Amino acid sequence: MSLIQTDFENSSKVLAFKTAHHHNDVLVLDADVDPKDEINKSVVIGFLVAIVAVGIIVNSVVIYLIASDRKLHRAPFYFLICIALMDLCKSVFCLPFAIEVVFHDFSWLYSQETCTAIAFSVSFFTVSTALCFLIVAIDRYLFVSSTRFYHRCSHGLVNLAVVIVGWGVSFCLSFPPIFDKDAFKFIPEEMQCTFYHLPYRQNETLGYTICFIAILALILFFYTRLFFFMRERRRMAPLYHEPARSSDWAFFGLGANGQALINLLNGFAGAPNPLAGNARNIQQNFGRVVNLRVLKNEHISRLFFLASTAFIVIWIPYIFQIFVKVYNESWKLSPTFILLSTMLTFSHVAVCPMVCLFFGSPLRESMFRKAHTCCQSAPYNDVPTSDGDVQEQNIRCIELSV
Repeated sequence: MSLIQTDFENSSKVLAFKTAHHHNDVLVLDADVDPKDEINKSVVIGFLVAIVAVGIIVNSVVIYLIASDRKLHRAPFYFLICIALMDLCKSVFCLPFAIEVVFHDFSWLYSQETCTAIAFSVSFFTVSTALCFLIVAIDRYLFVSSTRFYHRCSHGLVNLAVVIVGWGVSFCLSFPPIFDKDAFKFIPEEMQCTFYHLPYRQNETLGYTICFIAILALILFFYTRLFFFMRERRRMAPLYHEPARSSDWAFFGLGANGQALINLLNGFAGAPNPLAGNARNIQQNFGRVVNLRVLKNEHISRLFFLASTAFIVIWIPYIFQIFVKVYNESWKLSPTFILLSTMLTFSHVAVCPMVCLFFGSPLRESMFRKAHTCCQSAPYNDVPTSDGDVQEQNIRCIELSV
């Protein structure tokens, strides 16, 4: 009799758990695992709010800088606008639902149709971001390997057409699962409506995951090809003198192009210089000839490589837990690991634009330039300034061999 009573109590607890998480015909799966037991809700909410806030601010800044600076009106930064726009839409329209889910004890309060719409939006925005990173990788490879073809074909309308094609591919990957009622489910450990991955014998969503992994692999493939192409064709740069320029006679600090110190290190100096014995001595001391010129836009390729690598690394834990669900059903992952891997996928909307903004010299220079302009926009009062003084200040750019 006691055994029957114990079994009845256990079954009642499981049924109560399932009933408590059943809202508007949206069934919470994996009812035997309660994420509230191992997770601090306030910490998760704070982390998600920080991701949404940083994602909205940083992506808005990236879009504004590229749109307002004419020097950034070129192919790779057009694609960066697309990436920032997708991340901004995900931060505004999708991630607030995850915050609400955690706030209401990891439960979904809306209908199945809303769950499907949110899952489709997350999938579309994520795949669009990955495809834009792939487009940038192809763009950088063509710029270096086929320069003439690149400059002949890379125009505004062509870039817009490529972005639209990328959006079309993202739509084709994300839209078909809508017709499968079991494809999109709310998963409490992941705080979101997403693909519900069954074991591989019953799985119908594994193809989407494989396509997403193929996109990430192609990104790494093109950057690897770019690296080997540039390494095979690397040549020694000739040692030459370039005049130092400055808006005053200091040649250092604000108003100078920094070439004075470079000429000193390279051995071009008017006075005797212990570093200027010969080029061999310079290379022994510094390893290579220092030059301010950047050829082939390596800094831009490096910028997008860092952003793409950050995107791929962020998604690795989540892809790992998907394959565990598909191929090893008996291995139950910790709810904490599943939640952390999901929050990492959310964080790419803030991490990738921050990498582009603070590690990319063109965007960083544009941001500092606009901040400097805003700080000096207030006019000085009671300071007489004639047109002659302004004209003299503008044309006083001095070239001097140091």
